[in-house]
Order: sequence, then structure tokens, then C-alpha cells
Amino acid sequence: MPTQDSVVETLYLEVKRELLSGRVLPGERINIKALCEQYHVSKSPIRNILNRLVGEGLLAAQAHDGFYRPRVTVQSLRELYNWEQDIVLLALRDGAIPSAPPPELALDNATEDSIEAVLRLIAEGSGNSVYRTALAQVSAHLGAIRRSSPFQAFDVEAEINSLLEALKEPNPDALRRRLKRYYHRRLSRLSDIVAEAYRCRAQ
Repeated sequence: MPTQDSVVETLYLEVKRELLSGRVLPGERINIKALCEQYHVSKSPIRNILNRLVGEGLLAAQAHDGFYRPRVTVQSLRELYNWEQDIVLLALRDGAIPSAPPPELALDNATEDSIEAVLRLIAEGSGNSVYRTALAQVSAHLGAIRRSSPFQAFDVEAEINSLLEALKEPNPDALRRRLKRYYHRRLSRLSDIVAEAYRCRAQ
């Protein structure tokens, strides 16, 4: 029988997944009543979860005006991509090159979630829990942007194929170069990604 703590944690993970799914736009107010109805709970546990997400930097709170998805700017997005790139390259430097693709990776339906799966694999290959935790944190921030702004200028399937090919090579330099190219493409189109984040919703 599940404990009270496990029930609370499950609810937290479900609400977090919903709010970071891309269906809530940057700057959009969180509808607490809708969440209560969706998960069949009172306002108190939902508010506790939202405050926890504020503490993680994934939501913003305004006095007497509720909770919001943080707004996205070119500068904040640049910092997130640079942070993620630094973590992944450090993990690659310190760890073994992964040899098996993540099970959730499906090339016939490649998305930005697939990119996150590859990056997670690299962090796990390092054996360093600090890298894994840091990558999970930045991916939570970036994941909502990736899903709410499926920017069509990027050929994600080709990027995934390129990274997987490099994973099979014994020389980590090839993987490092392809990762840097991935981030260069994002960093060169930050204004477009931000604009798209406010214009699109995940389907």
C-alpha cells in the first residue's frame, strides 16, 4: 500500500510533468482550480507543489497574483544552453562513451525529448551524480522551451542520427564536435526560438 509520502511525490511529479509539457506558455498564469479538478485534490497540496517548483526555479510567483511559467528571454535561454553544454562536455570528458541508445529514443519520431535522452545517456556514462543532477535541473528548464517551441529550422532527426553515429565511434572528439555544433545552431537562433516559444503550444 502506498505511503502518504509516495502519494504526494507521485502527485508532485505528475503536476510538474504537466506544467513543463509545453502546454503552458512562458509568462502564462497557472490555473490552480483546473489542476485541482484534473488531479481530484484540494488547493492545499497543489499550492505546496507549486511553491516547491518556485523553489526549483521552474515557476515564478507574484504576490496576490498566483503562479506563472517564467518568461523566456534571449539572455536567459543563452545561459541555459551554455549551462547544459558545459555539463554535457564535462561529463563526456570525465566518462566513458555510451554505447547503447536510450530505450525511449525512436528515430522515426525524433523530437527534442530524444536529444534530452542522448544527453542523459552521456551524463550517466560519466558515473558522476553531480553531472546527472545538474543536467536534470537544466533539462527541466530547457525541456519546457523545447516542447513549447518545436522550431522547424532544426532537423532533429538528422541531429539525433549524427549524435548516435558519434556514440559508436571510439574517439570522443567526434561526439564532442557534434555536440558543439548542436549547441551552436541553438545559440545562433535564440531570438527565433524565444519568439516561437510564445507563439506555439505543444500538440
